[in-house]
Amino acid sequence: MSYAPDPYGRSRRNINEGFRVGLIGAIVASTLHLLLPFFAQGAVWGDIFAWLLQLLLYVLVGRSAAQRQYDKQQMELNPLEGVVGAGTGAALITSLLTWLFILVRSIIVDAAGNSVLVEPISLCLMVFLDIVAAIGLGTWSGRSVARKYEY
Repeated sequence: MSYAPDPYGRSRRNINEGFRVGLIGAIVASTLHLLLPFFAQGAVWGDIFAWLLQLLLYVLVGRSAAQRQYDKQQMELNPLEGVVGAGTGAALITSLLTWLFILVRSIIVDAAGNSVLVEPISLCLMVFLDIVAAIGLGTWSGRSVARKYEY
């Protein structure tokens, strides 16, 4: 089955910039959550410091995704369409995949015999607050890029 080429030269298999940058952000955040507790020798401050850096990462991936989305559609009729959404999506993808990594890491550490103290209510509250922070920081980042190019 062949498809007719797009008259504007765009690929039909376009991956959203928010998703693409969010995957890269999740890899960086997961690496932080793997290395910092290791260097802290299992102390709680390693996870807390990694989480604070993760909040900064939400702003960086949100701005990067929004800028890439704008650059990709700069010559279109409405170049600002989807710019804020790309920033929000990148931060949200980063948050969700990082929490998935943290949960898997906790299960592996627990199976290895090390004690992992995770209270379900506190964990759900932290995941909820982190997702809300990711949405807020990603939207703010995307909106700042959109404001830069408004005319």
